[in-house]
Amino acid sequence: AISKKAGMIPLQMELGGKDACIVLDDADLELAAANIVKGSFSYSGQRCTAVKVVLVIESVADILVKKIIAKMSKFTVGAPEDDCDITAVVSE
Repeated sequence: AISKKAGMIPLQMELGGKDACIVLDDADLELAAANIVKGSFSYSGQRCTAVKVVLVIESVADILVKKIIAKMSKFTVGAPEDDCDITAVVSE
């Protein structure tokens, strides 16, 4: 129905359970960078669904990497009670 009219092609990708984020060249790169960082580091990255692989179109890869680095450079690392971004999940 709609997929035939839109010319959509069914596609299944096996990514090995690596929780990939796919970024195309028409993506909002600021939004993509924010979601990649959030998806990678929420709960200090200690969750099974954390983003582990980013597949990005080469023409926007350098821009995306710069945006991700800019966001990550603002992270603080330390104890949870210090309201840090990256903390230990287990203390013992």
